Amino acid sequence: MGRKTNRVNQNLSNLKSTGVAKKWKDKYEDEKQQLQQEKKSADVALRNLDDAKLELEREKKSRVELEQEIVVLKEENEQLKVISNQLEEEVRQLKERNKQLQLELEFHETENEELTLSLNNSVMEVTEVSKSLEITKIEADNMKSCHYLNTLKTAERCTELREKLVTLEKTNAKLSDEIEKEKSSSSTKIEPLGRYSAAHSAYKQMKVVRRCISGMKAAAENSIDYKHLITNILKHHPYPDSSPIKLTAEQTFVMKSVLHISDNSMKKMKRLLKNFLGFDVLESRISVAEFTKLLKPCDNYNIDIIDVGENSNGKKEHKDSIRFTIKSLETGIVDRLRILEDNKLLLGVQDEVTLCLLADKGSDETKVCVAIENTEHPNSPNNLLLAALFEGNDNEKDLRTHCSDVFKQWNDLEKIEFTTASGNVMKLLVKKKICGDMKCLSSLLGHQGQRAGCPCYACEMKWPLSGKKMLTLADADFSIIPVLRSVASYARDSKTGSNNVIKGSTTLCKEEPEDFVVATIHTIMGIFDKYFQSHINGQVNVLDGKDLTSGDTMKSQKIDHQKLVKEEEAMKLRHDALIKAQEEAYCTAVAYKNVIHNPVMHLKHPQPLCSASICIINHLSNTRLADDWIRCQTCKKYYHFSCTSLFHPESKIEACRVKKFVCCDCQHVPLSDRLSTAISSEKSISEEIPKVFAKMSQTSQKRSEVEGILFRSTGENRKQLESFLSKIGCDPRTWYASYTGNQIRKLLRPDHIDSIFDLLPKSPQNDLVKDALLLLAEIMSYSNNIYYSDSDIDVVESKLQLFLGLMKKAFPTESVTPKMHMLAFHLIPYMRKHHTWGRTSEQSIEHYHAKYNKLKTRFQPIRNLKLRAALILQDLAISNYLFDTGAWVN
Repeated sequence: MGRKTNRVNQNLSNLKSTGVAKKWKDKYEDEKQQLQQEKKSADVALRNLDDAKLELEREKKSRVELEQEIVVLKEENEQLKVISNQLEEEVRQLKERNKQLQLELEFHETENEELTLSLNNSVMEVTEVSKSLEITKIEADNMKSCHYLNTLKTAERCTELREKLVTLEKTNAKLSDEIEKEKSSSSTKIEPLGRYSAAHSAYKQMKVVRRCISGMKAAAENSIDYKHLITNILKHHPYPDSSPIKLTAEQTFVMKSVLHISDNSMKKMKRLLKNFLGFDVLESRISVAEFTKLLKPCDNYNIDIIDVGENSNGKKEHKDSIRFTIKSLETGIVDRLRILEDNKLLLGVQDEVTLCLLADKGSDETKVCVAIENTEHPNSPNNLLLAALFEGNDNEKDLRTHCSDVFKQWNDLEKIEFTTASGNVMKLLVKKKICGDMKCLSSLLGHQGQRAGCPCYACEMKWPLSGKKMLTLADADFSIIPVLRSVASYARDSKTGSNNVIKGSTTLCKEEPEDFVVATIHTIMGIFDKYFQSHINGQVNVLDGKDLTSGDTMKSQKIDHQKLVKEEEAMKLRHDALIKAQEEAYCTAVAYKNVIHNPVMHLKHPQPLCSASICIINHLSNTRLADDWIRCQTCKKYYHFSCTSLFHPESKIEACRVKKFVCCDCQHVPLSDRLSTAISSEKSISEEIPKVFAKMSQTSQKRSEVEGILFRSTGENRKQLESFLSKIGCDPRTWYASYTGNQIRKLLRPDHIDSIFDLLPKSPQNDLVKDALLLLAEIMSYSNNIYYSDSDIDVVESKLQLFLGLMKKAFPTESVTPKMHMLAFHLIPYMRKHHTWGRTSEQSIEHYHAKYNKLKTRFQPIRNLKLRAALILQDLAISNYLFDTGAWVN
């Protein structure tokens, strides 16, 4: 009976638990549907984000198309410039033709006066002859009267008189004809030409020219005959060795080189000129080729093919590249100096010539060149003599590997001796300079670079560039005199590695650091980019987005943007963690329900179980990345977070941080309470997810708006600024958000500075920045090829001190950059020693990079690397020759 009662009671309890389970099941099904709906809404939001990304991609494509249209417009503008130049040349030719016509008009007027005088003389002669004729007629009449008065002599006498009269009349007629002939011939009478000499005055030369023209016009009565006569005279000139109208081989070579005419085009030009003019004015192509061989561009160079392949995934990639090195640097310099002196283009040379070694990396190649400073245009790229070229970096290792012989020749070059074409022997001492950017100059000396504790290669001053101890402009003392470095100090410091000199290094060049040129373009560009461009863009961004960022400069605004990016990433990670925790709590609750309902449904594979009485790890989603474990401080066993009812990310972090965790088994928590905890955790996490997502969306929108103002020029004031910059040819978007040297020179014109600051808000800070920028523009104006006196340098020093004072007030919290240090401490000493700043600058080698890249592209189809190198060298040697002879047309 007792057993039967127990069985009935057990059946009743099972029925009750089944009803409760059904209610929980219905409740969880409703909650599951609600969660699915919220998931669908989240998917819709994600799809909206994908649509926004697609719209951004379309905007990027449209921006690329706009940039391509800008390039096309620029090409059309260049074509219009070429057409304009052609029209200007035609106008110039018409003006010259007008002058010639005026000279011919004056000549004809003079000739007309002479003809008028001769005509008057002929009329007087005719008058005298007519008078004598009348007298003769009167005498004849008198004779007739006498004869008639004397009662008419015999008939024979009368006949004779009549015959005499007839004779006189014929004579009269002949005289009249001769007078007419004399009159007509007087108009075409040729006067003696006289002697012509190139040393005569223009008046005497023109007088003979007019007489020659008169003679040719008398011989050729119309324009066709006159043209034909001149053509034949030019074809049969009496001095065949030196034709006045045929170019020499050198002149033809210069024309071909300057205009970049190919051999095929040269052949067509010769044919056309011969057809139009009737004679050949150009020298033969064979003569031009023979003259080109006289330059011998490749004889003084070593052309090597080197492997510059890099290691990739444990394998070395093979890549051949060209390396040029000059055999004799002195020979190359002497040849150029001789040509310059013969053409009277070597300036300011008494007993000393100034040479400058320039080194820099452009594109993939590093180039080492030598410039002759004693010329009219020392910063022309055609003034650079190539000393070495290789594919690699301009660091100490690569320069030493590829150019050690070149630097040895440069260090040994102390004096030069050569004989001019007139037979004079010139002996010159060599004054040497070094030019390049700060990185390259540091490599030549063995300095560690501009990120070291002593960033300057010219002095031993130490100052931190970043961090809490960063030296700001407000704290900088520009009145101190730094300890200058020297070749000897570099040799001393290389033994210990002190003062940021590379330990064990040696200087590649033996020139003192004080003879290293203070860079003109790089210094001004660096100061403008670091201080002024950031301030100008920041002020414009403040106008466009007052509520989006609190920074006043571009630097602080980018810091705010980075904070927003990090905040958005943190919220996204939190949102993903909450979604994972919600799924984990839901799966845990379902697992507990199934196990309570039927213990057989407890999954024990494939994942290993933890020490919990009921481990539900195999009931969780298979998409999870890893399982988190925690150790109980009571039983010293390890448990999954899910098996200990820890779901929220913050709860997990707090449990790990406290290190006093006690598991559910040690706390004797029943399974029903664990189920309740999982359900409540899933509900609270579900309520938190929409709030976190809304906050994340708000942060993402704000970050997108800030990026639009900072990087995509969506603000109206930013568009106005970029429109003005584009108008003056300084659009930074064209040059990848950075300015070139020419653009900086345009920007720093006073009227352009005024226009830029008219777009910014009016404030005392902006007035200080504007005044400092105007002073920087004045200082930049001294970076030319003029020699300055000590009084001029005093003016530059006073302006520099005023500029530094304004910079301390305008940018008190900004750091002192190495380029600002070079301007403040080393510009004036350099100018006082050399009395110039930009006589030689890095401008020439920057232009040389573009010139070499064009040649590399032109000869790219030639697969033989040595032949390609020889053609490039030949073109560079021709540029040097054109510059040295003064034939170059820039």
